[in-house]
Amino acid sequence: MTQEQGARPTSETLTSGEMVRASGLSIKALRLYDANGLLVPARVDPRTGYRAYAPEQVERGRALALLRRLDVPLARVPEVLDADPRDVRDVLLGWWDEQQRALAEQRATAEELARRLAARRGEAEVRWRDVPACTVATITSSTTQADLVPTFSADLLTIRAHLAAAGAEAGAAHWVIYHSPVGRDVPGRVEACVPYRGPVVPAGPVVLREDPARTEAYVEVPSRDCRFPQIVGYLDALRVATGQAHAPSREVYAVPWSDEPDAVVAEVALAVGPGPAR
Repeated sequence: MTQEQGARPTSETLTSGEMVRASGLSIKALRLYDANGLLVPARVDPRTGYRAYAPEQVERGRALALLRRLDVPLARVPEVLDADPRDVRDVLLGWWDEQQRALAEQRATAEELARRLAARRGEAEVRWRDVPACTVATITSSTTQADLVPTFSADLLTIRAHLAAAGAEAGAAHWVIYHSPVGRDVPGRVEACVPYRGPVVPAGPVVLREDPARTEAYVEVPSRDCRFPQIVGYLDALRVATGQAHAPSREVYAVPWSDEPDAVVAEVALAVGPGPAR
């Protein structure tokens, strides 16, 4: 037993050893929380340095022990301990929700890494095809990853509405071309494209152009992976197989969406050379 553990300054206070037993905190933790102002002893003997704790501090010590088990950072502990009793639950569970979101992001990153490594080992099947030229109506937007799907979905709806109003025949398929990388914080340039036949004039953001003939390398993407970051692994497989490290990629949506995990709902493609004329 150390001197600090055995000290009993008064009958109305607890020694460090008694506080350890009552709260579940270690001597080391008591010193840490004292140094950080989270659990300051009621009295410290100026001569011996013995710490004495008031009985009412036991509950705070027990709360600290529970927060320690949850790995709540020291900087966040006062937000919980000093919150209005009516708000404690919301504050603590708010922090917990933050941890769950961070953990989900880490899980997604781990899955992305695993798929990238798998793609480099040839587990993603890369195929090749010739694609004839066609006329397309397009809208180009700048967006970050968080807004990517809503942005190109809105653009595709705008294009199809424009084609329908003109009486043109829109193709069932559509695709999105990534002219620059789309990051979490750095926006990238993406072009939503719908093939069509018939007379149309450009208007507003809708541009008409020819999508040139090309030879493509592509991989099929099942429903379970048609989302960020999983889909990045399929693009990596293409870039490794073709040596096209920086060429614009495209996501082709040629079939109706399916929620079946293994159903193919999209293709990731890279142009690797000129293709046949239309």
